[in-house]
Amino acid sequence: MPEDRWTLGKCGFKIVQYMAAGLPVIASPVGVNRALVNGAPANGDAAGLLAARWEEWPEAIETLARDVALRQTLGMAGRRRVEAELCVEKIADRWAEVLG
Repeated sequence: MPEDRWTLGKCGFKIVQYMAAGLPVIASPVGVNRALVNGAPANGDAAGLLAARWEEWPEAIETLARDVALRQTLGMAGRRRVEAELCVEKIADRWAEVLG
């Protein structure tokens, strides 16, 4: 995906859905996608792989297809992040605080 006004306005909801399901994700490193997929790499909580160029997509797919442990690690990290930061209960508290 190009990084333009349209893609920067996208919310990454599909990425969050896959993370909530415990699935590793592959995404273009555009806008919020970077933060969602990378998490805090120093903490080892990346939820997937980023593919900036078209030719990186097959490589990322092959990487996940060949490495069961990596798929599980990334999927679990994404699920933990959704539970800790992105689930309705956490977000509802933030919205109540902002709107209150």
